Amino acid sequence: MKPLMNVKILLPIAAAAVMMSGCAQKKPLYNYGTYSESYYEHKQEMTDDSALALQKAIEEAIENAKEGTSGRV
Repeated sequence: MKPLMNVKILLPIAAAAVMMSGCAQKKPLYNYGTYSESYYEHKQEMTDDSALALQKAIEEAIENAKEGTSGRV
């Protein structure tokens, strides 16, 4: 094979391998738990129950922070 032919064959293969490795499942950097959903519900309803659910979601996110890569909320 000629060197130019090697490049034409190997370059697309290498590019595909790099792209596919970027799609690998990685541990998330931060862990929010159900905070986003609870916050949305609280803003929709603004009741005492939704405030308690939001507080519980925040506390759970803090407790489960170790599930993220950085260990931060």
